[in-house]
Amino acid sequence: MKERTYSKDEIAALLERAAELHAQSAKSTNNKPGLTLSEIEEIATESGIDPLLIRQAATEMSGAPKASRLQTKNRNATHNFVERIIPGTLHPDLWEDIVMELRHRFDSDMGKMMGTPEYGVSTTEQIGRSVEWKHTSMSGIETRVLIRPRGNKLHLRIGQRVGWGSTLAESITYGAVLAFLVAGIAGGVTDSGLIGIITIIATLAAAIPLIHWADTAWRKKKHREIDSLADRISNMLILSENEYDAEAEAIPLEDYTRDKNDEKVIDLEEDTLDGSESGPQKKNIVRNTSGS
Repeated sequence: MKERTYSKDEIAALLERAAELHAQSAKSTNNKPGLTLSEIEEIATESGIDPLLIRQAATEMSGAPKASRLQTKNRNATHNFVERIIPGTLHPDLWEDIVMELRHRFDSDMGKMMGTPEYGVSTTEQIGRSVEWKHTSMSGIETRVLIRPRGNKLHLRIGQRVGWGSTLAESITYGAVLAFLVAGIAGGVTDSGLIGIITIIATLAAAIPLIHWADTAWRKKKHREIDSLADRISNMLILSENEYDAEAEAIPLEDYTRDKNDEKVIDLEEDTLDGSESGPQKKNIVRNTSGS
């Protein structure tokens, strides 16, 4: 027998009624009525709803501060960018959770299998109090997530390399390669140089606009993806205040990396650390290249 499908309104009514029944049951057993946020998250997970969305909704209901978008240029010829300013602090356990989330979304073992371990597996790095996660896909798309503490706020910046040149430059280059390939085939078949020239012109005229349109649409799609990722990380950062020790010190990456033998610590002499002080200072850069 086919199981019934409930509409959005029916689901809301069912959950509301279930909450009422739970409250009545709790009163009859002298237990405190209601559900904790963790219990609601568990119900959401079993229903196929992202529990982070439940926490986001709870935060909005409580009037907690939200992340703000920086109105900066969100792309250039080769990269897409998104930035957020988020109230709060960054705790070691939270950074670990964010890294695990990013690895789950991006990491792949294909690079190791093909003998190019620098592709597919992400790395982490710490410079001063700032932390960065970096990943390069098998197709060469490089993604970076940088979080910098600034007073009682956090500056989140996600950058993604989506090409080796501008959309126009790539369109002309790929169009020319395609045109000469097609012209070579056509010229060889017809044994006519004139046919080859005509084929080059016709292919260029058709291919360049088509490639330009496809590349532009693809870059916009990738930008929407990192914008959504920035929202998710922002929610994780905002919702962390009640879950992590507010007195935790800023993150030494060695506290969460799985294999400390794979870390490399480099001391760099630099004139300034954050532009606010003068004199020689040092930056400690901790790399994790374990990728596990």
